[in-house]
Amino acid sequence: MALRAGDPESIGGYALERRLGRGGMGTVYLAQSQSGRQLALKVVHQQFADDDEFRVRFRQEIAAGRGLTCSPDVVAGRPLADCSPMEDRADPDTPSRLYALSPATGAPRQIGTPDAGVSLAERSGDLLHLEQGDHDSFDYTDLLFLSPDGRPARRVKLPEGLSAQQTRPTLVGDTLYFVRQNGEVTAVTTAGKRLWSEATGVEWLGSPVVSGRRNALYLATAAGRVVALDREDGRVLLRGKARTDPGGVPAELTLSGDALTTVYGYDTVEAAGTDVSRVSRAG
Repeated sequence: MALRAGDPESIGGYALERRLGRGGMGTVYLAQSQSGRQLALKVVHQQFADDDEFRVRFRQEIAAGRGLTCSPDVVAGRPLADCSPMEDRADPDTPSRLYALSPATGAPRQIGTPDAGVSLAERSGDLLHLEQGDHDSFDYTDLLFLSPDGRPARRVKLPEGLSAQQTRPTLVGDTLYFVRQNGEVTAVTTAGKRLWSEATGVEWLGSPVVSGRRNALYLATAAGRVVALDREDGRVLLRGKARTDPGGVPAELTLSGDALTTVYGYDTVEAAGTDVSRVSRAG
C-alpha cells in the first residue's frame, strides 16, 4: 500500500517507502536505513505510546527480539541449530551461526558461520554443508567441511551454475548429484570436480538412489516414471513410462539388491528388477 497523505516521509533516520498494514495498535511501514537495508517499522497509536505500562512491555519485547532466532535440523543423527540475530534473519549478507547440540544435554557448540545453504550429511566426523555464496544468482558455490570439535572449516570450491533455486542436491558416497527441475542431472565430487552433466528430458525428478551392483543411478517422477543413468558418464540407460494415476506427490525409491521399489501416487507400490545391462540408451 502506498503512503497516504499525512504519513511521515521518514522516522528516526529511516525513509518510509510504503505501508505494509494497519491494526488496532498502529501502522507498519516498509522502511529503508541509510545503508540501504530494508526493514519493517511499526508506529503505535498515541494512546499506547503515552501509557507507561505499555512502554515497559514494548521495551521488553524489543530486548527479546535482539536475541537469536534458530531453525532446528538433524543431519546424520546429529541435532543442529541454524541461528542468526532476529533482526538479520532475512539478510542474505549476514552469515548464520551453526551449532551442534549435545544429544544428551542439548548444550550447543558453534561449529561454523556459513552463508545460507543446506547441511547434507556427515563424513569422517565432519558436517558437509553446501553454501550459497553468490547472493545474486543463489548458486551453490562452496562445499564446507565443518568440524564439531572446533577445527578450522575446510572449503571446497564448486563448479559454476549449480543453482540452489532449481536443483535438489543429494550426497551419495563421495559424489554430489544436483537434479534440476528440467531433468538435467549433474555429478560433482566432494573435491569439487564436475564428473558429468546429462539432460534426461524428464522433468521433476526426485532424489536419486544408487545401485553399486549395476553402477547405475535411479530417479523417478511423481508419475512413477523411472530413469536410470550410468554413474560413470551419466548416459541414460533407461526411461520408464509414466503411470496413469500419479496422485501428484513425489515418488520415493528404495533399492534392495536387484529390486527397485517405487512408491508413487498416494497408495501405489511397485517393485521391479533393475537389470539395465542390456539397455543401451533409451529414447
